[in-house]
Amino acid sequence: MKAAEHPVYAHTRYERARDDALTEAQARNPQWGVWISSAGRFWATRHGNIRLAESVHPGWAMTVDADSLAELEKRIKEQEEYGI
Repeated sequence: MKAAEHPVYAHTRYERARDDALTEAQARNPQWGVWISSAGRFWATRHGNIRLAESVHPGWAMTVDADSLAELEKRIKEQEEYGI
């Protein structure tokens, strides 16, 4: 088996690609902290001191999660539309 075909190297490539994707998602969403949990779920939470208005959209959330990075970014975009 060639070194590049070894499962350890493949896993490292996967981790690097995942880390790059998370870094890019963070750059696209600077008001959010983006990470992946040890269970493999994608999460984002708002940065900074958040002062809620008396009335906020019922779907507004401080933290959101999703099964994929694409779905997480969709949820972040929805949250941005709710304001604050």
